[in-house]
Amino acid sequence: MWPSVTRNWRSNISGRFRSQEDKLAAIKEGERTLLDNSMVLFGSSMSDGNRHDPANLPIILAGRGGGRLKTGRHIASPKGTPLCNLYVSMLDQMGTPVEKFGDSTGALALG
Repeated sequence: MWPSVTRNWRSNISGRFRSQEDKLAAIKEGERTLLDNSMVLFGSSMSDGNRHDPANLPIILAGRGGGRLKTGRHIASPKGTPLCNLYVSMLDQMGTPVEKFGDSTGALALG
């Protein structure tokens, strides 16, 4: 029972995320769209809630961050890379560089 419940929940949430992406992409901001000028993070800090497993996280980073992000790719970070490394990278891309955030150990190459 639970796998089908969680599968349906994930499908519903993913559909809502896509709907929000579409809405952001439809709003013009000069030469770009609101989605082009944004970074929208979707995901979880656990891949398996039963084990509280922080590995192989289901993360999507949408938008182009005002043209600062490369899109259309999959990034597989080395095992043990903290999710906070993504947050450090996002802050840097937004012009708010920080050396540390949570349990970060560095930054990811987003640009």
